[in-house]
Amino acid sequence: MGLERQNEFPVPPRLTMEEYVEFVGASMLLIDPEKARRQKELEENIQVMFSLRNPRISPSTLEL
Repeated sequence: MGLERQNEFPVPPRLTMEEYVEFVGASMLLIDPEKARRQKELEENIQVMFSLRNPRISPSTLEL
């Protein structure tokens, strides 16, 4: 099961801090400002917490 699981959920590549900074900087040059604005607006309007990792969590089980 170990090898099967590794192939099913590959580990992300390991980056040095310098490589990560370079990646983030390069990624920011590719951002579509209109898409980023719409995504930010969508995220700011989320009113009910949710989790994709634990399907047993529902709004009724959370204290707000």
